[in-house]
Amino acid sequence: MRFFKKLLKLEGGSSSVAGFLLVLPLALVLTINPLYMLFDTLKYTQLDSIARKYIIKMEVEGGLTTTDYADLIQKVAELGCSNIQVSYTPYPVDFGDTVRLKIVADMKFRRISFFGGLKNETKQVCVGPYESISKQNPIVQ
Repeated sequence: MRFFKKLLKLEGGSSSVAGFLLVLPLALVLTINPLYMLFDTLKYTQLDSIARKYIIKMEVEGGLTTTDYADLIQKVAELGCSNIQVSYTPYPVDFGDTVRLKIVADMKFRRISFFGGLKNETKQVCVGPYESISKQNPIVQ
C-alpha cells in the first residue's frame, strides 16, 4: 500500500498511470457484470418461454406425451442447464382436468470478481408451476 501512496504523490505522469490501474478493475467489474447478468436473464427467459410453450401444448393434447417430454428435456439441456427435473401431468388427461408443469434445473452463472477474476457459479432455477385446464376434445363415438 505504501508503494501506491508514494506513486500517487509523484509529480510525473506515473501517478496518473497508477490511478488508472487502481480504477481499471472497478470499471471492468461495473461494466461487464451487468452484461453477464443480462445474458443470464435472457437464458432464464428462454427457459420460461419453453415451459409456457409446453403447458399450452399440454392443454391442447391433454397432458405431456413421452415424445414431448424428451423434446422438452433436450431443449432445456440445449440452454446449458443440467440436473433437469420436470414434474408434469402425463398424457392422457380428460377434458376439463388440470394439467401442471414445473421445471427445476441447475444453471451456470458467470461473474467477474473484483478480487479474483472470473467466477462460475451453479445455481438452481425454477420455472413454474404452471397450471391450465385440458381442452382436449373428448372422443365422440
